[in-house]
Amino acid sequence: MNQHYHKPDMRQQKNKKSYNSFGARFSIALSSHGWLQADAAKECGISQPAIARYCSLETAPKQSTVEWLARRLKIPVSELLTEEELALLNSAGSVEQIENQEPWVRWGKQLRITWHQFPKRQLEISVFVGHLWPDQAPQIIRWLNDSQPGKKSGD
Repeated sequence: MNQHYHKPDMRQQKNKKSYNSFGARFSIALSSHGWLQADAAKECGISQPAIARYCSLETAPKQSTVEWLARRLKIPVSELLTEEELALLNSAGSVEQIENQEPWVRWGKQLRITWHQFPKRQLEISVFVGHLWPDQAPQIIRWLNDSQPGKKSGD
């Protein structure tokens, strides 16, 4: 997996698929970052056929899915959306907020999502939190339990 960011060269991609489809942009983003579909699936915690479906979509999935994929794969949301789609999302502030957040903020949000989506990992996460922040662990665990990700709470 390539850790360096390289903006895809659209001229090299013209013969593959129309860059106007979400699937094409997603496929190009994966390959430009050195990801195979299987690697991306593992990183996202979903199946390779699910990644293949995203690679074949004509239109972008819902905003939260695009943002989730970008966060999981550590690629800019702007690589997955057309300028028009990006402008619509930027007007709401969501893309800018996600891409400009401090890494620890994104990590905390992702931890809360993992906490709720994968309850079997809660013990592992609790132990990890307890080792890193022994004095704050009870408050952090309460915060993780407070609400479902995406719902407003008193964060």
